[in-house]
Amino acid sequence: MNLQEIQSLLALKAPECMSIVLPLYRTSPGRQQNDLHMRRAMEDAKKLIQSKTKGDGMETDEILHRLEEMYHAIDFVHSPEGIGLFVSTHMSRMIKFPFPVHEEIEYDDHFSRLALYRLLFTRRNFMVLSLRQDSVHLYRGEARVLTEVLNHDFPKFYEETYEYGKPEHIR
Repeated sequence: MNLQEIQSLLALKAPECMSIVLPLYRTSPGRQQNDLHMRRAMEDAKKLIQSKTKGDGMETDEILHRLEEMYHAIDFVHSPEGIGLFVSTHMSRMIKFPFPVHEEIEYDDHFSRLALYRLLFTRRNFMVLSLRQDSVHLYRGEARVLTEVLNHDFPKFYEETYEYGKPEHIR
């Protein structure tokens, strides 16, 4: 998920936006409960949609269908620390959060924003300058991914151009 996709989720204003954000367990025995926890959240989301829309409309059926499809696409064995399902009539996205999240189930004119903003700010670009005795390297980073900058300036390799005389005690 890149920055533009996160920003598009934050900017979307639509009459029907369903957000399910859940914390997940990465290790057993808690990991075995992730499926049940998500199933309960899906049922709560269905009840929330029905209570707010009185259970009518093709849009709500489409949202519920998309939620069900996204549920079946979740890998509960290799789960992140949190997951978010964001569904509207215009788009649907599943986001894996690399940090703990709080449970949120919302049906509003926009998506739940707290976890998305946190993800947005953890995805900021940064640079790392690596200084070694014999070289200088520059890395560009976003979230947990580093890539080395390779251009006419980097990497720089230091080569001794002056040969110092050997110390007298070594001669």
